[in-house]
Amino acid sequence: MMQKTMSKKVLPGAVIIEEGNTIVCQFRNFVRIDEAEAQTIVDEITKLVQYMSFGLLTDARELFFITSEARKIFGAQNHRNIKANAILVASRLQRDMANLYFTFAKPQIKTKMFSSEDEARTWLELQLIK
Repeated sequence: MMQKTMSKKVLPGAVIIEEGNTIVCQFRNFVRIDEAEAQTIVDEITKLVQYMSFGLLTDARELFFITSEARKIFGAQNHRNIKANAILVASRLQRDMANLYFTFAKPQIKTKMFSSEDEARTWLELQLIK
């Protein structure tokens, strides 16, 4: 499902793309995300969602490693205009590890895992109309 890109920000660890009412955070190929990079990503997303409600599509399919400090920063993200976060994963192992993490560290934003981008976008659209 192709969306019209309204703005794009390329960071060392991720590309942040605004597509209508969806913000896409696409982690770059096999990158390691530490605390500083996580904060930069959160800050860039926050700049985009100041005035409208958005769904966040996090593409973690090619994410290599994320530190525990970075996970805490992403988990604490609680911008009132981000209504939900759909996380794309590449494998069952990646999904299971993320679900285990979310069992203990409850995200502030409604979050769900997907292996299909179309399903993730559909779910996000439904969350925005609730």
